[in-house]
Amino acid sequence: MACAWSRKIVRITFPHFELESSSNCNYDFLQIHDGESASSHLIGTYCGTNVPAELFSSHNSLYFLVPLRRHRQRGRLHCGLAGPATSVWRNPNRPFAFGTLSMEHHDNCNYDFLEIRDGLLGEDPVLGKFCSTGSPAPVQTTGPTAWVHFHSDYSVSDRGFHITFTTSPSDPGCGGTYTESEGTIISPNWPNNYAHNRQCIYIIRLPPSEVVSLNFTNMQLESHSGCAFDYVEVRDGMTETSALIGKYCGYTVPAPITSSSNTLWIRFKSDGSVSQAGFRAEYQVGCGGILSGSGQIRSPYHPNSYPHDKTCEWVINQPPGYVVTLSFLTFDIETSSNCRYDHVEVRDGSTVNSPLIGRYCGNQEPDLVQSTQRSMFIRFKTDASVTNHGFTAQYESAEEGCGETLNDPSGTITSPGHPTNYPHGANCTWFISVAPGNIIRLSFTSFNLEFHHECRYDYVEVFDNGTAQTGTSLGRYCGRSVPPSLTSTDNLLTVLFVSDASLATEGFSANYVTMNATTDCSEVFTSPTGVLSSPNYPQNYPINRQCIYRIIVGVNMQIMLNFTDFYLEGNACSYDYLELRDGGYETSPLIGKYCSGQGPPLVVSHSNRLWIKFRSDYSVTFRGFTAHWDGTQTGCGGTLTTSTGSFSSPNYPLPYHPNAECYWHIKANGGSRVQLQFGDFHLEASSSCSYDYLAVYDGNSTNAPVLAKLCGTATPPVISSTRGQMYVKLRTDRTIGAGGFLATYTQSCQGIVIANQSRGLIESPNYPNSYPHYANCSWTITATMGNTINYTFQAFNLEQHSLCRYDYVKIGQCLRLAANFRFKTPALEKSQIRARCGGRAPLSLLLPVMFRLGASG
Repeated sequence: MACAWSRKIVRITFPHFELESSSNCNYDFLQIHDGESASSHLIGTYCGTNVPAELFSSHNSLYFLVPLRRHRQRGRLHCGLAGPATSVWRNPNRPFAFGTLSMEHHDNCNYDFLEIRDGLLGEDPVLGKFCSTGSPAPVQTTGPTAWVHFHSDYSVSDRGFHITFTTSPSDPGCGGTYTESEGTIISPNWPNNYAHNRQCIYIIRLPPSEVVSLNFTNMQLESHSGCAFDYVEVRDGMTETSALIGKYCGYTVPAPITSSSNTLWIRFKSDGSVSQAGFRAEYQVGCGGILSGSGQIRSPYHPNSYPHDKTCEWVINQPPGYVVTLSFLTFDIETSSNCRYDHVEVRDGSTVNSPLIGRYCGNQEPDLVQSTQRSMFIRFKTDASVTNHGFTAQYESAEEGCGETLNDPSGTITSPGHPTNYPHGANCTWFISVAPGNIIRLSFTSFNLEFHHECRYDYVEVFDNGTAQTGTSLGRYCGRSVPPSLTSTDNLLTVLFVSDASLATEGFSANYVTMNATTDCSEVFTSPTGVLSSPNYPQNYPINRQCIYRIIVGVNMQIMLNFTDFYLEGNACSYDYLELRDGGYETSPLIGKYCSGQGPPLVVSHSNRLWIKFRSDYSVTFRGFTAHWDGTQTGCGGTLTTSTGSFSSPNYPLPYHPNAECYWHIKANGGSRVQLQFGDFHLEASSSCSYDYLAVYDGNSTNAPVLAKLCGTATPPVISSTRGQMYVKLRTDRTIGAGGFLATYTQSCQGIVIANQSRGLIESPNYPNSYPHYANCSWTITATMGNTINYTFQAFNLEQHSLCRYDYVKIGQCLRLAANFRFKTPALEKSQIRARCGGRAPLSLLLPVMFRLGASG
């Protein structure tokens, strides 16, 4: 006989039992099998008059076998029903059914026993402990796991046990497996009170290599000091045996939790008494954290696309004496101007307020990043739109001593190991941050790096008012040329030093000082070579600046100054301008005043000093200038070609150097003469000027006739040449020195008579540069009897006027055989006079010439 009920288990009770008795039930008996046939598991064989214990099937059917050999029936059989069963696997609640239980009996089950607990651990609640013969009632867990412990001692043994288990559904919303990138878990019936005697298992499982970030937003459970009644338990893994993170109850919201792998196991358990509102928690794919040593960080889901609206923050800490290096291995983040959408942000320190090293986006791996202290802060942030593949980065520690944050008003920066060779693979960043309202001047005192025409290998790069990513590059430098002095436009300056894996030299050293931003930007250069630039070059220079630069090189050396770029505001050099003086002082002889796009010519100083003034007003600014100087040329003196100018003894007004020998060659324009006048004169006195002296020659060398040989303290009279050139020689011995001299030269073009020459050249003052205001020149050219004078204009550009009233040239023929050239005489008696002006040259004629210039041309 078989009894079966769909989706049920069978409970057997015997109100009455009476069969023939035998010692082994060999005659009349009842066999019960846990299934549909005699081949199913045997639960038991029964005979006699003892009523069998209550029995339960493990399935929906039982098989009964009753062989009545003597044709007597002394009992009745009754099949009954028990509770529901399900065929759904992996849902919580597993009922255990005992097919066989035959164990050594003891009142306290101290010897042989079978123990079932509601969970996977030995400390979980006991559902039952069995040590008898019979068929106990089914046992049901509150969750999807059970702990089954069978124990036997060293003495009595028995048949043991046979149990089966099935599953049944749990409460809706109680537990489950969560695989989305983010979500919410709640206690059953949230926000209303949860039910008693419930156990819910939540498993959060994300893709491999990810971590889970869990944040509780609400917590209202029964309170207990050990959380023994109602609680939430979180484990770092996917099973009950994983490492315990915490067990929580009461009303205190737990701190955020981050798993160490891609899974979290969470259990909610309630007992049979107090009930509260429960809990609510949000989870998402985790990122960020506090790290140390070496390792890798990456964007969530890398190499797949990262999620929207995500913020990840890492803090990497290293031991004292070490800094953090960060090398990006892959990089693919949404591109935007200023990286304002998706980006990676790196800061030099442990907080979001630490100095910004850089903000990165796009698909180009950033350069190696290094902190200047033991901590680095990294933030990865995405918006709600485009997603790319993200990034991976390797972080490591490096010994301190390469780069730092400097806040003192002055200091020194040197390459690692300076003055010995710097190491390969260096990446050093110095952040100079001084008090607001100040600017920073950086001056290099020594410089020797591997050279490359684009400075790709070893280099120093300086950034104004920010970091290497946010600031403006003031220049990248390599090789042996000392970089120019650099001045920030605000209170921040960044110096980056990078070396590759090949050549290494002694590196560099530099000093920085703090200056009030509202005052001037004076500076003294003493290196033999270098570069001088306007503030912020090649960006526009700031307004209202006055910079005084002095270049001082070794004694008996000259300075060659070459401007390679020059563009200032124009308009007669009354607003923005550059002023050059041949010496070390504001009173030194003026070389020139320059503005607009017309920069100074190649300048060679007459001594070992140059004085340079840059001035900008309150309005228009341009890119400014840059110039290279070379102070390795031996000597003093030079060639002077302007219409007027000054020169002085070396080191004037201080005493001149011993054993000096300087030569000045003054060249006037065609048709003009040179006049030399002294404003100050102090040379060692001697009767024949044989020790220290100044010699003046009427020509272009010391072979020309001597106009004067001067010494002592008496101011010499005006000295005039008879031709268009003058040569001046200063000679000092090794003993007594004096204050030197200051001389001014001018070109004379008034009343010049040119005679006994078959050909010649006449030029306006300062040609080919602009002639000065109020010039008044006249030349008279005489020819021998019987000859005529032929003149041809090779260049002609004067102020235009219909009647030539302002700037003009007048050409006339006198009664005697002469051509007359004049600046200011309106007419010549008994002459044929023609006035010429504008930009068109007169035709060739046989006439005298007069030339006049007004105040506006």
